[in-house]
Amino acid sequence: MSHSVSVLPYLVKFAPKTPHQFDGYINVHSFDLDHTLIRPKRPKATFGNAPHDWKFMEYDTGPAINKLVEILKADTHACFVIFTNQGGVLADPSTSKSFLNFEKKILLILKAVEAVDSGEEFLNRLWIYSSTKKPAALSKKIPTLNSKPGKVNKHSTSGKSNLKPLAALILLSEKFDEMRKPATGLFVECNRDLKEILSPTDGPVNWKYYCGDAAGRSTDFSDSDKIFALNTGVSFKVPEDIFNKK
Repeated sequence: MSHSVSVLPYLVKFAPKTPHQFDGYINVHSFDLDHTLIRPKRPKATFGNAPHDWKFMEYDTGPAINKLVEILKADTHACFVIFTNQGGVLADPSTSKSFLNFEKKILLILKAVEAVDSGEEFLNRLWIYSSTKKPAALSKKIPTLNSKPGKVNKHSTSGKSNLKPLAALILLSEKFDEMRKPATGLFVECNRDLKEILSPTDGPVNWKYYCGDAAGRSTDFSDSDKIFALNTGVSFKVPEDIFNKK
């Protein structure tokens, strides 16, 4: 397998096992996943219903993967990052059906990429960061630490004040919120990883753009991709800006 998988309750990361050794700096081309790079096989479906239910998006220039390989060949410093919200994927526990299906889907996508021209080289430059579903227990309102003095917290099992578990719950809940676009947690995590790769040369990480379909247009379901780019300070592009240009 080309990538290692790191799983936290609020974050799933696929990183290349043998990342490309960049000389001096990295140019990051970043993308949303669903309805930007892939879509369900069924024409009117919003999300796939099984790990195999996907195909590469088709644009004027052909399948999305073809354009990505073209970018790779034109930019020797190119790195590719996918940021995706997966609100239906529960990663805690990592044995959940939704997580196992998502993992299998990503592995199938990576396998398909490997089969195209320059696919292996592309995989060595590809990172995937996904936010996941907040468990129902954390979706409920969690009392604050400075609530009424002396009040026994409902999360306490001892009948006494139990601030450490409560603080941990609050921090964990906040992590889920931080990782979900348009919040910037996925970007921060990725930027840190890429800088570690460059640490021997101390070169810059140049974020070229973030490309996504949720741009707040009349036909879009939201503007979350556009706001994500705004929040991270990265130039925003809709898929047509990238994939319909020859």
